[in-house]
Amino acid sequence: MDLFVAGFITVMETFMWSLTCMAKFPHVQEKVQKELDDNLEGRFPTVDDRPHTPYTDATILEIFRFSSLTPFSLPHAIAYDSVFEGNRVSKLERGRIKNKKKEK
Repeated sequence: MDLFVAGFITVMETFMWSLTCMAKFPHVQEKVQKELDDNLEGRFPTVDDRPHTPYTDATILEIFRFSSLTPFSLPHAIAYDSVFEGNRVSKLERGRIKNKKKEK
């Protein structure tokens, strides 16, 4: 059940971001609508239509990038020193990775 709820929330959030972006950028909405009208001839889109609708495809990818549905995900790190395929992999201590930008 948790997987179903998680999937539903993700889809719902993506849909809400799509509506928000289209409302905020009506010129993008108009261009996507024109591209779909010109290429789909009144039918629902399929995966086969992607090569013919590059602007729509780019818009969807930009909404995915912009929305960032997982801003609070945990960082991935090694929990303890280990060996993987003969290579030693060390656990990093907190704060060990520093920003390499020079401070003024």
